Amino acid sequence: DQIVLTEDGKVEVAVVKNDKCYRKSAVSDEIKVIEKDACNVDMTKFPSNNGHLYVCGTHLCSEDGREVRITGASSSGIGGNDGFTNPVRGEINVNSLNTLRNWGGNAIRVFGIANIKGFASFIGHEDEYITAYKQLIDSAIAADMYFIACWDPARNNGASFTDEAVDFFTRIANLYPNDPHIIYEIWNEPEEVNTWDQVITHANTVIPAIRTISPDSIIIVGNPNYDSKVDEVKDHPLSYNNLMYTVHNYMGVLNDEKINKIKKALSDGTPVFVTEWGTMGLKVEDPMVVEGQATTHLAFLNKYGISNMQFCFSTSTDIDDNRYGIVVRGNWDDELPDSILKPNGKFLKNSLMGGNGGYKAHMLRGNNSSGDYGDTYRSEEYRDKIVSISFKNNKIAPKNLVTTFDLSLSDDNSIVGYVAETGVLNEYKLIIAADGDIYLPIMPSYLFAGLTNLKSIDFKNVKSSYLTSFSGVFRGCTSLESIDLSNIDSTRIDSIWNTFANCSNLTTVDLSSWHAKPTSIGWIFSGCSKLTNVDLSGIDVSKITEFTGIFYNAKAIKNVNLSYWKPNKSVVNMSQMFRFASALETVDVRNLDITLTTGLENTLQGIKAGTKFIVKSKEVGQLLQNAATVSITYEVAE
Repeated sequence: DQIVLTEDGKVEVAVVKNDKCYRKSAVSDEIKVIEKDACNVDMTKFPSNNGHLYVCGTHLCSEDGREVRITGASSSGIGGNDGFTNPVRGEINVNSLNTLRNWGGNAIRVFGIANIKGFASFIGHEDEYITAYKQLIDSAIAADMYFIACWDPARNNGASFTDEAVDFFTRIANLYPNDPHIIYEIWNEPEEVNTWDQVITHANTVIPAIRTISPDSIIIVGNPNYDSKVDEVKDHPLSYNNLMYTVHNYMGVLNDEKINKIKKALSDGTPVFVTEWGTMGLKVEDPMVVEGQATTHLAFLNKYGISNMQFCFSTSTDIDDNRYGIVVRGNWDDELPDSILKPNGKFLKNSLMGGNGGYKAHMLRGNNSSGDYGDTYRSEEYRDKIVSISFKNNKIAPKNLVTTFDLSLSDDNSIVGYVAETGVLNEYKLIIAADGDIYLPIMPSYLFAGLTNLKSIDFKNVKSSYLTSFSGVFRGCTSLESIDLSNIDSTRIDSIWNTFANCSNLTTVDLSSWHAKPTSIGWIFSGCSKLTNVDLSGIDVSKITEFTGIFYNAKAIKNVNLSYWKPNKSVVNMSQMFRFASALETVDVRNLDITLTTGLENTLQGIKAGTKFIVKSKEVGQLLQNAATVSITYEVAE
């Protein structure tokens, strides 16, 4: 037996018997009989209880004024070439949507694909497509779920398909005139080539066509650059009621910049609906559920009561863009037992049922490379006064506290930054603290950049298992002399750029435990004029053909051993790699095939005469000799 508290604050008593749940409200004689798994589900969130939704402030409300939050799952297109007769491979139906409903979801979202190879497409098959699409809508209505009909021109220029979008939505609206189950999303992810003018022109054509038939419907509008400009909505208003604006978040690239854009939009009064977000990492070949980042993101959405849809309610091949699916293809069962759910599916189920997926405190990145330092420790007031950084697994404030920052991605103070006095005038220490584990951001680009007086940083009490980038992290830390990164988990790092750029006093870097396999690197030690030695054997460069500016202006380094670097293709760009590294004596590049490399002249500009290169062939050695402006030697490795 249990007591259920509904979203509007009413209390219901629930009793489970014979695999059924019997629920009764204190203000009604009706006894609701539902599935046992749905016993905890708040029944007031479903369409049958809400009438026509309307936008109230930045959220949705029911017809009688209760706030309603939509949470559920997004699918993709209606299927492959058999999609007209078997929409979404038969996976979305009344039974599977009842399962989603029992988990606590109250909506399903499905793309209406304009014209994409490999998908059943609307253009050219309009009647067949709408017949198939209607099956999905009817299933959602039968399961008492909201259905988000989303127009997706995909990588085509969506502004060129406005007439087809009108046709698509008009057909749906005529089938379900003013039906409270149907929500319209008029353009999935306007691309970077599309401008606000194009988005608004599209909206001003499509919205009136829908509203003529369904005047009370909720309509969701995208914004330019893959829905990343939601903070600009206030400056580009549309004169319709019941509009919301979408943001799409994927954990492999989510950072505080997108979080802050959502917060800015909400503060401007913009109604926000995250109609698509994914739990997965950045790499196609590494379909990891970034559980910590996803739960942090979910905590943020919960804090602000933002409606959201997790991608993707379908099966997955795990080798293509459907890797977000919740079940491996061929294993679908409408009841979706735990035994067939992928980690993505288990996360969806757990989050909809009220779990936190194993909440982990993730840091926000806080700043970026453009000089927008914000109001945290890298603000103008503190960035040249922080001398040390450490991490602590409890939030006991230190003595001599000066100020505190919220450094959590979830905007809930789960991670705080304490700035405390050191006892020396105008010098402070930064202590980053949480009650439990602290996780670095997935993409900590420029996380500590610009702290010009930083002398030490201790990574002893921080987790880094979700890192996908390590670019610009210490750029411009001109007082940093040595750093131990042996505690950093580098296995998923994909990009390493400008990491220590212009750290002009840096002499040693400990990367001894690294096992990174990036796809791009460059300018890592540029401007490190006192660096004498570094071991880069833990960086696997088999996916890299461009090595730009890595030791540019590293004036103190004498010996560079890159004998363990083995690209699987010829190097095509070594631009400025050793330029002005004027102390070089020996460079071992025995496994780099540079016969196709361009721009070798500036690669070797400023090195001293007599520098010896250990190379893989006589041809490579002669190329280097011909490119150098001073006399150098080479030795062919055995």
